Amino acid sequence: MIELTDLLGLPWKRGAHGPEAYDCWGLVWEVQRRLGVDVPMILDPPASVLGVAKLFRDSDVRDMLTEVERPVHGSIVEMSHSARPYHVGAYLDIDRGGIIHSIGKLGVQFDRMPNLKAAGWSNFTYYVIE
Repeated sequence: MIELTDLLGLPWKRGAHGPEAYDCWGLVWEVQRRLGVDVPMILDPPASVLGVAKLFRDSDVRDMLTEVERPVHGSIVEMSHSARPYHVGAYLDIDRGGIIHSIGKLGVQFDRMPNLKAAGWSNFTYYVIE
């Protein structure tokens, strides 16, 4: 199992990919790196969250992903508070499973699925890297 406790509580910052702060994709990139998976960094995110989602959908990363019904350790997860996904995290099979993600004022956190759903997150889509 990889060590991630050093990431928890770090602040969110647009375009950051560590080590002092992370945006959502920067954190996913770091988790994948620690898992030994090489994925491209998505740089220069746009100012809007919907723009970030579009950037992710249009990036070279999408060609590496296969959608799966259920997450496995390290799966990339798209999620939202609305009909269209606009946030990404990584599913980790620890503490009965949850998602590590970085967002706004909360920064990097690990949330189990029931907590994410209670906080309004929905439309979870899981991907594995091919």
